Amino acid sequence: MKKLFKETVLEINKKDYSIIQVQDWASCGEDELRWESRLNTFNHFVCENNNQIVGFCAINKNGFINSIFVSKDHQRQSIGRKLMTKILDYS
Repeated sequence: MKKLFKETVLEINKKDYSIIQVQDWASCGEDELRWESRLNTFNHFVCENNNQIVGFCAINKNGFINSIFVSKDHQRQSIGRKLMTKILDYS
């Protein structure tokens, strides 16, 4: 998930944010304590293809959607839609 997060931010989000913002955001993915906190605070759902994570999303017990990320190599394949459906069904 860390790799997918960083690659997605650096490749996909650079279209909508400055390079400084993107680099700052991507650097958050390196923080082990932040990931540990996220994994303990949010329920995560992943989408896999051939045993590789191609997308993930997170929601907390109050219904707050923290994230939806889809691999830079798997954009426009309805993965985000499937993840959002999973979150909505869960909440």
